[in-house]
Amino acid sequence: MKRAARFLGAFVLLWCLLPGTPAAAADHAKDRNETIYDIGGDVQPPKLIHVVEPSFDPKSEEAFTSGVVRIQIVVTLEGGVRDPKVVAGLNDRQDKKAVEAVTQWRFKPALRQGEPVNVRATVEVNFHLL
Repeated sequence: MKRAARFLGAFVLLWCLLPGTPAAAADHAKDRNETIYDIGGDVQPPKLIHVVEPSFDPKSEEAFTSGVVRIQIVVTLEGGVRDPKVVAGLNDRQDKKAVEAVTQWRFKPALRQGEPVNVRATVEVNFHLL
């Protein structure tokens, strides 16, 4: 039995928003559009509205590793994703695939005093072996 045949699916996507750095309320910037807030207090979290699952290379041995890739992102005023940084990964290949997928996610933006704001968040991509 081929190794790839034992797997009905190589991953399941799991996401969660975790606060960024708890001590920092916001990065100081000249323009409101550039200020990045942390979730909490008067900053309501963004809501995930579109998920893209990561792809994988079935020929790669690394594609059959299970675990979590944790990525720090900025969710923009428009609900897009920018500045992804892997803070806890599995291996280069899966980390890259997780980042490629997360940068395509779309959110309903975070709100502060009823206005959309940029926020720092941490998301998790969970790779499961079945």
